[in-house]
Formats: sequence, structure tokens, C-alpha cells
Amino acid sequence: MSGKGILRINGEEILIKTGDVISAPAGKDKGHQFINNSSEILKILDIGTREKGDIITYPDGNVLLIK
Repeated sequence: MSGKGILRINGEEILIKTGDVISAPAGKDKGHQFINNSSEILKILDIGTREKGDIITYPDGNVLLIK
């Protein structure tokens, strides 16, 4: 929605900016992370689902969440 930053997806880092539209693949090992690497606010609209039985991993924090 506004700002700029990095999208980290499947081990790749992609520069993102205002106006970008991104579709991230679903499924195991298809995680993504938005990173604000600038001094301005990075505003995003991130839409997805949380299904019963989903397993969510946050590898940087060594966290595993099972819904």
C-alpha cells in the first residue's frame, strides 16, 4: 500500500515498493516474510487463511505454531 521493503520468499529476497501486487504460493515450505528495511513505514495488506491443522513456522525465531 505504501513504502518499500523486502519480500523474503523461499530463500529469495525481492525488493517491493508502493503499487506492487504479490501472490505468494500456498503449501508446505512456501513461507514468506515482509521486511521493512527503510526508515519509512511499510504498509501492506496481507490476506490469507488459517485453516484447522495449519502448521506455521517462524524460522528466525525458532517458533512452530499448530492451529
